[in-house]
Amino acid sequence: METINQGLMPGETIRTGKPPLEFSKADKGMTAGMLACGFLFWEWIMANGGQPALGVTLFIAVLCAFSLLYYRQAGIRPSPAGFAALAAVCLSGAQFTLFATMDLQFFNFLFLSSAFLYWTALTSGTRLTGRLSGYILGDLFNQWLIVPFSNFAALPAGIRQSLKGTKKGREIFGAAVGFLIFLPVLLLVISLLSGADDAFSDFWNNLVRHLMLADLGTWLLEFILGIPVACYLYGVLYGNARKLHTGNLTHDGIAAGLRKLRVAPGAALYAPLAAFNLLYLLFFIALGGYLFSAFFGDLPDTMTYAEYARKGFFELCGVAAINLGVLALVYTLMKREKDARPAPLRFLTGLMSAFTLLLVATAMSKMLLYIASYGLTRLRVYTSWFMLLLFIAFLLIALWHVRRFDLSKPLILVFAIAFIALTYANTDGIIAKYNIERHAAGELASLDYYALAQLSDAAAPYLFEVFENAEDPEEKAQARLALLCVGGYGYAYPVNPSVFDFAGSKDSDIIQQRPFGRHFNEWNRQTARADALRAAVL
Repeated sequence: METINQGLMPGETIRTGKPPLEFSKADKGMTAGMLACGFLFWEWIMANGGQPALGVTLFIAVLCAFSLLYYRQAGIRPSPAGFAALAAVCLSGAQFTLFATMDLQFFNFLFLSSAFLYWTALTSGTRLTGRLSGYILGDLFNQWLIVPFSNFAALPAGIRQSLKGTKKGREIFGAAVGFLIFLPVLLLVISLLSGADDAFSDFWNNLVRHLMLADLGTWLLEFILGIPVACYLYGVLYGNARKLHTGNLTHDGIAAGLRKLRVAPGAALYAPLAAFNLLYLLFFIALGGYLFSAFFGDLPDTMTYAEYARKGFFELCGVAAINLGVLALVYTLMKREKDARPAPLRFLTGLMSAFTLLLVATAMSKMLLYIASYGLTRLRVYTSWFMLLLFIAFLLIALWHVRRFDLSKPLILVFAIAFIALTYANTDGIIAKYNIERHAAGELASLDYYALAQLSDAAAPYLFEVFENAEDPEEKAQARLALLCVGGYGYAYPVNPSVFDFAGSKDSDIIQQRPFGRHFNEWNRQTARADALRAAVL
């Protein structure tokens, strides 16, 4: 936009508005890489019904390779912390090739995306602080929303600038635009000509088959749908490398906002904290013997194991989660100087943390008693993992009240490590193995074949052993049915290689060639036997 300024010479103008984006050779080269990633996102992930497997691993490998190359060309070198974050990204991405546990992998995909976005901020030096801290939530908000969408137009601008520099580039760009505009008309004409003459229809079908153009329409659609994905990814990388719109959300701004929330006087918060602690003290005094009986394996005379384990379990977990929110709210709202922790506040919140540790330990003991009596399920495994994580969190909080340290960093690291460990734990295989072995030892009265049938392919080797060794015809039939159901084998297995995973692959030759150690190879051999059994019984 041009305007006339009185201080300028006649006819001289100044230019106002946003300055044009600048693109280096690395920026221009990255446009092609991100367009490829946008296409591969649909081809390797979304086109398979969003089934997370090898496609996710390959996609994140390609994306990280392009990102590292781009940062290198831009003169940005990852720090040791950057390589550690990149290792977490790679670990999270590699997990999709091992196990196809859909409920876990949905959360793992969110974790993977967040880890990659945080890595870009760490590598380019655009984090709100220069270290891992509680401001990671601000970093993720910045990288998920502000940076990519503020730089969303950078990709088309980079392409336009790359092409307009030469006459040949402008001609290529014009030809591509013209072809895309008239492509629907061209396809309509081909359809009409094929319907008008059988000879042309046969000729066209043979041409499509020999030139392998059958998927051309699908690929073109995936490329078009991948353009917004490419713009998003390019906006993240370009924006961080160029420091564009990365300062819209700042550490000082968030800190100032949090300080404005400190409006509650200490007395207004000490009273409810004291009430909470008194309530928990009375609770443990009144029900102490009943609550702690699970620690010693004792059972109240009026209850079964199931009734005792379920009674109050979720309520105790809910109270623990509420306490975590209460502690965060108190430290957010209390009027105090900087990060001061008055003695009454430390005592009351520290006591609440100790009571919460006791509540979580009680709930965990009830869950362990329930598992010992009725075996494992996905819900019981995930709940136990969450309670253990909650226990560690409150233990760190309690220690923080005794001796002050940077609490956010260990909490973040504990969560990240615990989550990656959970995804790699082969939970479905553990569930099947634990229940089947305890049933064979006579420690479980019966096997819940319906629950086992809901598991992924990792349960197949253990169900195969039951089917092979069962002497009871009814049990053999139930194991056979569960074996056919695990991993969704009631449906046709996709042929696209991007949905391959080691636990569910039907290609035993591929599995046997993978050198992952004696135990893993044995598991793969059992999976291959289970696959052969499926083929026989079908």
